[in-house]
Amino acid sequence: MTPRNSQILIDGVISLDVIHLCRSVRIDFNEKRLVCRSGHTVDMAQPDKSQAVGVRLDVQGQKLLLILDTGVNDIVLFKDRIRKRVPRLTLGKRDAGREGWLVGEFALLQGIRVGSEESQAYVFLMQKAPQSLPADIDGFLGVRPLNFTSVELNFEPPAVRFIGTTTATLALNGAKTLNDMKIPNEPKSWKQEKKLR
Repeated sequence: MTPRNSQILIDGVISLDVIHLCRSVRIDFNEKRLVCRSGHTVDMAQPDKSQAVGVRLDVQGQKLLLILDTGVNDIVLFKDRIRKRVPRLTLGKRDAGREGWLVGEFALLQGIRVGSEESQAYVFLMQKAPQSLPADIDGFLGVRPLNFTSVELNFEPPAVRFIGTTTATLALNGAKTLNDMKIPNEPKSWKQEKKLR
């Protein structure tokens, strides 16, 4: 988590449109390094689409379909989606809080299984998913709550590998097209806040 008084200067954003030009991409959080491995032929005739990488995460014996997002600090879940799609999901005590400029709740989620390991993490709960988000998406998967130091996206074959004290590989469900996803403008000063009472 970035200290509140520090500033991060961003020169640009590397989107999946660029990342898909690579065979694989590895993000090392400890080293603050991004490594791209090229090597496959790109179909330049393919229409320009904003893509997202979907991962099916095993939680308490149920499957959550989450968009992998290396930019969020937490796992983000939409209450309306999990109530409908995974009604048996059990969440710990909830506390009001903020994730940057978003208002919601934090709750402890146990029984997260990645590979052979089972862990728990705090999740950020939002009341409703954006209407433009595909109906089968339950939220966003931040990598750091799972205590992995690196994540590697492989597109040939499609898989995501989490690397830490142990290593786990999950198959990607295939990219989702999110052309019409409406995301509110981010404030000039992005501050990640996590208040647990």
